[in-house]
Amino acid sequence: MEVMNRSDKSHIFVHKGQLIYVMGKDFTMSDDIFLEIPCPLIQTYIYLGWTMKSVAAASIGNTIYFLCESLLTNVMTVEEYGSISETFSSLPTPEGSRRESAMTAYDDQLFVIVGSSGF
Repeated sequence: MEVMNRSDKSHIFVHKGQLIYVMGKDFTMSDDIFLEIPCPLIQTYIYLGWTMKSVAAASIGNTIYFLCESLLTNVMTVEEYGSISETFSSLPTPEGSRRESAMTAYDDQLFVIVGSSGF
């Protein structure tokens, strides 16, 4: 899977094979982001909704992980999306800055990198 983050548009894209998974606010297929995606536009996309403020994403196998903030509680969480089961579940996440966070997967392990907000 390839992760394409666009914090200025409040969208997070994850590209896997013939599918593009999208999470974010007010997304439509006509958004200008598709002019920048390095893959054919005929590919199918799956919009996963916008129930949280997404910060970063990573994937391992058929599972996509979104680092996000709940809109209701303002608590940071990692949402795990199974692309085969098409279901979400929540995982605990470390405390830290909401703006200075990154997520990556390496050797089938998920790493959340949290920066400081002290500027």
